[in-house]
Amino acid sequence: MNSQAFTTTARFLLRYRLISLFIIASIGFLFWRWADFTYAQTPCPTGVARDAPHEVTHETCPSLGRMNGVKLAVPQHYLLGPKGYKGIDKRPQTNSFDNELDNFAIRIRLTNFKPIETFRDRDDYSKLGSLIGVPPPENRWIHVGVKALEKHGTFQDTVSRWRKDEKGWGPFALQPDVWGLKRYVFMQSLTPTNDRWEFLYDSGFGTFATCKHLLQLHPPHAPRESCRLEFSMLELKALIDIDNFGERSDLARWPEIEREVRKVIQSFIVP
Repeated sequence: MNSQAFTTTARFLLRYRLISLFIIASIGFLFWRWADFTYAQTPCPTGVARDAPHEVTHETCPSLGRMNGVKLAVPQHYLLGPKGYKGIDKRPQTNSFDNELDNFAIRIRLTNFKPIETFRDRDDYSKLGSLIGVPPPENRWIHVGVKALEKHGTFQDTVSRWRKDEKGWGPFALQPDVWGLKRYVFMQSLTPTNDRWEFLYDSGFGTFATCKHLLQLHPPHAPRESCRLEFSMLELKALIDIDNFGERSDLARWPEIEREVRKVIQSFIVP
């Protein structure tokens, strides 16, 4: 084969491949648009308003259920993982207020208490999985768990159990208040094989927090910490459990965090 014939054949093959890729891409685009259109035409349950398709998830209907008799409509772009239902081990076949919820979790950005609303939000959240160390303040996300309480206990009972060191993580000693919270700390030294706990609570026993301090097992034994914040929500007879804090110092904002998280969850309640 001479060079001219070889060049002509190469150009033909290249053109063929480009046309094939274009056809495949076009079919894929049309299928996506058809799937999006079909989903958009699926009716929401009776009495539930349809939203415009979400930029990232394309959802138009919230996820429904009820917790201790209160109807909830949770936009799916808030949800972190599957919801838990009472009496069943798998997701119900229908999206209905009749589904009794045991628990669910959401993720929101700590800076503005907003969920994933854009592709940039999605990319920001995905960066956390590969991040080494503490995330920057502008990209901190908290995970909020909502758990139905069958028996409504009190935080005073919780504080009492921690004071008595029922878990065997103490003994704990009372320290000066911090951020308006009472503070008890495990007094032994922190080592790679010995974690150090502290618990904090407000004087009205409406807020309870714990922090676990540890050192990595391998050199240079970098310090790490993990904190949780809990409060109750009487409207749902539920325990609100917040974790994934970037730093222990984020707890300094606990009044604001509680207030804003309450607003988010209250926005899910359907009259």
